[in-house]
Amino acid sequence: MIAQDRAEFTEPYVPAIRPAEPRGRPGWWMFVAAVSVVLAVAAAALIDGAVGGGGGARAATPAATMTLITGPTCTSKAASFTKAGYHPGTAKQPAAWTTSAAGGYLGGGCGGGFVSLPLSGHADAYDATRYVLWTFTLSGSALVKKATCQLSTFIPGVQSLSAVGAQPARYLYYAGAYSPAATAAGEYEVNQVKNRGSWVADGSVTVAGGEVTVKLTDAGATRGARAAAAQVRIACTAQ
Repeated sequence: MIAQDRAEFTEPYVPAIRPAEPRGRPGWWMFVAAVSVVLAVAAAALIDGAVGGGGGARAATPAATMTLITGPTCTSKAASFTKAGYHPGTAKQPAAWTTSAAGGYLGGGCGGGFVSLPLSGHADAYDATRYVLWTFTLSGSALVKKATCQLSTFIPGVQSLSAVGAQPARYLYYAGAYSPAATAAGEYEVNQVKNRGSWVADGSVTVAGGEVTVKLTDAGATRGARAAAAQVRIACTAQ
């Protein structure tokens, strides 16, 4: 009787302390809770990646770039072409320089024209007053602060030494504006006869200040030949 009385006494209080649950339900709710946690963590990771937060790697901002091209018959406002020592010729003295309407680069705002300047007659010496300049002005604070520029020169596709005949043509380039007292940042040579009708990559220059100048000299000893001055292109990337 004592055991029966104890059971009868405690029976009403058991449901209040631990309510009865249908068999199998506790495992189900644990599974649902675990799945919910996994989904919440995955959603948080996606949102974090979308806004660029967290400790994950962020995509790097692309460096500023700029490509310019200029030369005879080109219309770029950020670049220019200049002839020094040019003489158009007279009735008594034919022009030493020649002008061609076609054969140069056609595209990028350029009409395909080019000029040809006579050679000095010396392979390693040139006239300080006869040359051509290609001048480029960069824009954008990052590029003006510091940029590395790849130089490329177009050689006209005309099959004539009197128009395209420097073997090689000698170019100087400057990390800034040109002046007779300026020091060249470097130089390169191009065999124009072997590269007619093509672009030639000519190295690179690093510039701070946003201006690049390329100069073609009249150095060359081939009799009757001229150095062609067509289009020059620079492709710059901010550093």
